[in-house]
Amino acid sequence: MAKPRKLKTVSHRLTEILAIEELEATGGDEYNIEAMSPDTAVPVCIECKGPTANHGRFTRKLLDVVQIGEKKQFVRLHYRFYKYRCLSENCNIVFQKPVAFVNENAKITKRYEDEIIRHVLYESIDKARKDLEEYIVRGNRRDLISKPAISKLIKRWVDERDTKRKFVTQAVIRLYSFCFSHNNYIIACSEDSGQKETNIIEVIPSISESGIKEFFSKIEVDALYAVVVDCNPVVYMSVKSMLPSKVRILVDTDSLCRVLRDEFKEYINERLKRYQKHIRETFVKDPVKLDNEDLACLRRLQKKDAELKSAYNSYSQLYSILKNQRDIIETRDWMNSLGEEAGIYILTTSYLSEYMKELTGFQSVINEDHNYDFIYEIARKIEQYFPISTDEIFRARILYSDFDRKEEKQWKGTSVSRLTGLVDDMIRIGGLKKHER
Repeated sequence: MAKPRKLKTVSHRLTEILAIEELEATGGDEYNIEAMSPDTAVPVCIECKGPTANHGRFTRKLLDVVQIGEKKQFVRLHYRFYKYRCLSENCNIVFQKPVAFVNENAKITKRYEDEIIRHVLYESIDKARKDLEEYIVRGNRRDLISKPAISKLIKRWVDERDTKRKFVTQAVIRLYSFCFSHNNYIIACSEDSGQKETNIIEVIPSISESGIKEFFSKIEVDALYAVVVDCNPVVYMSVKSMLPSKVRILVDTDSLCRVLRDEFKEYINERLKRYQKHIRETFVKDPVKLDNEDLACLRRLQKKDAELKSAYNSYSQLYSILKNQRDIIETRDWMNSLGEEAGIYILTTSYLSEYMKELTGFQSVINEDHNYDFIYEIARKIEQYFPISTDEIFRARILYSDFDRKEEKQWKGTSVSRLTGLVDDMIRIGGLKKHER
């Protein structure tokens, strides 16, 4: 192998600005940086390991982001490199040395990609592009990549991380479905018994049998003891049809509590539509969180409206049974006691009758704190505060907000508690932290 040649000219100042370990700057300025790898040795063939010859020098033009002082800016990187030709007649391939700072066929560096990802995880694509406009130099707006290019980048970024994941199937899996204004999806969680932590391991971008089937193809079904689902009939029937009989199917009582709350809220909004919003919201608050002012408001309105009083009493009774983990069998007496207000709770009573065995099993098997409401609130906040553009962006926000480029041997998912704290912090600050831009 020939000895490596030293680069004739090296700009230490531009090399420091570029800050890519694999490259040294050979010329240009703070906006146009010419750079090469200092490793100019002729390598052996990457296929047959035979001798090679220099096949010529080439230039690849890339967009990058660098830090100059306290400000980031776009630069145009003119990356010069050699190609080599294998001298073996049976091989004769032409190749170049692999590099880590840019993906194959990409027009921007991985550093530029990371800058986009950090913004899009907590901002809409439009807001991210507006913020990245601060990096434009000399009016060169073409340095800011397009919205379609950002969408493609996100998809590839998520696909790369999906490929790296190596699931560790825990004994208990939870599947919770959510239907917000524009999105339907299932969030899959696992219980890490060693850390006593619930981790989100997958986001299925639809509520469908095919999506659930694809998820179960990624895990070791034989390792499962139980699968916890919510009240969604599609999820319940799909899981029931796919799993072996030895795997227990359980229904989370918190998910039924959400159904109860939604039905009662619809009734309250209609019954008290002439009242202020905060008064209507008082009726669907967790009863244990009501202060004296709330209680006074409830008593005053119920005194005027006997039907409202009866509906609220039935709501708070069932809420207490579900939330306080009282024996689920008590719900049978609750259903039998319903009078005219039974029409308010059509879904709730239907699910109680359909899932009685699975709800009872949930109470007997799952003893730790419930997680349905935590996960529901995470999903709701992300949709409300960080606009969703594509399924990939939502999956990235849920699964990979705390996921770096390093491959993990055993990926246990995203901690629910950590993600909750991260999302709340981002909402409090109002977007991407300035010092992280």
